[in-house]
Amino acid sequence: MLDWNPSHHSRHAWNDAKTVYGKIGLILFYSLIWLTILASLWQLIWPESEGAKCALDAVASNHVKARTLLIALLRAENVLWIGFMGYADVGGLKVKNVGMVTFFLIFWALCFMPVGDLDSCGSATWLWIFPGWAFLALIFAFAEYKLGDRGSTTETQNL
Repeated sequence: MLDWNPSHHSRHAWNDAKTVYGKIGLILFYSLIWLTILASLWQLIWPESEGAKCALDAVASNHVKARTLLIALLRAENVLWIGFMGYADVGGLKVKNVGMVTFFLIFWALCFMPVGDLDSCGSATWLWIFPGWAFLALIFAFAEYKLGDRGSTTETQNL
């Protein structure tokens, strides 16, 4: 039976981390996951907040149907982010898992870069905070992977 309690996953991951790099990577990765999930839940409930209002106003301010369609697309995007980040939470601090999250966050930021060209939205360079955050977690996950199982065979064997 699968355990879907997120605190159990993070507690087991914390105990399984063998280096300080793994612990830093866990803090970065799980904070990114859960802040993304919380922000997506917020935007599901209030879709015209969290920076989306400027894009909605610039693109579909005079068209009710276009605005409704964009809000539906934003909600669909947030549902997908919640599912993807929930799945990443279960995957834990593995290089492949963190790498996949980093890849999708880079792709997401590239897709939203044209929003910065809208006059009412300002610069979209703040979007790179999330891929940068994930990339730092990836570096620490790789360090944990490379340095985590060091030691002699007698030190790593069960008693």
